[in-house]
Amino acid sequence: MYPPRQYIENDFARLLTHIEKSPLASLIYQNAQGDIELCHIPLVLDENKQHLLGHMAANNPLAKLLAKQPLNIKCLFNGADCYVSPNDAEKVYLPTWHYAKLEVKGTAQPISAPSQKREIMAYSVAQFEDKLATQWQLSQVGENELSQSLKYIMVFRVEITEILGNFKLSQDKASETRAEIKQSLYARGDKDSAELIY
Repeated sequence: MYPPRQYIENDFARLLTHIEKSPLASLIYQNAQGDIELCHIPLVLDENKQHLLGHMAANNPLAKLLAKQPLNIKCLFNGADCYVSPNDAEKVYLPTWHYAKLEVKGTAQPISAPSQKREIMAYSVAQFEDKLATQWQLSQVGENELSQSLKYIMVFRVEITEILGNFKLSQDKASETRAEIKQSLYARGDKDSAELIY
């Protein structure tokens, strides 16, 4: 079985947190010629945690495909990753690499109604602005300017059908060894990688 069972993350809350902390997704899809394409778009979870929401330039090749029909898609969310040295813990005998990766499978559909586009754009902006000390709102854009801008943007949602978490964080090691690795990562200033270890 690959990935090994111990690296498969099934904690749904942890998976959703991973999306929120690493929102820039790599979207993988098949174009009309059957070739595999890739683009990078920040995505947010909707309020019910059942869809991913995003937007892109209307001239993006993915937008042009979506304008014709819904599309099966994979969204890859890459969290922190780091090198782990045998010097990081007494019982780490060979170098390895830690990572937290998440794959969301789903069906992407465009949102065409102007009111829905505005609502989703405002919601998405609020998710990111919420982390800032001074928050900007979409309502600060003039009505005419916003209406014109939305013509050049495709807003879309991805209905989530499956979430696969692959978190390789030395789960095959004893808790004491994982704690040592965690402390070593903190010591070298890699807080994001250290906080992944549980």
